[in-house]
Amino acid sequence: MDLEAACRKIDKHIKAILYAHYAGGFDDRDRMLDLAQDEGIRLIENAAHSFGSLCNEKFIEEHSDVLCFSFDGVKNITCRDGGCIVRCN
Repeated sequence: MDLEAACRKIDKHIKAILYAHYAGGFDDRDRMLDLAQDEGIRLIENAAHSFGSLCNEKFIEEHSDVLCFSFDGVKNITCRDGGCIVRCN
């Protein structure tokens, strides 16, 4: 997700940003967290590709708002179909 594009889209109707960790990458994650906090909205992270990853020497779950994981056959954790949502704080 392009951070500048996200900034332009935020208005009073936006309640959350959905941010995907595509292929295990989350380069702008800290900036997205800051943007969500500054705007008073939630950051919901699709972290299926980065399950168990470290960011700033902490597991992603340690400083996230809401994480979701899908368990499709091509993900790090698999099952036939399924997923979970984790509220971290």
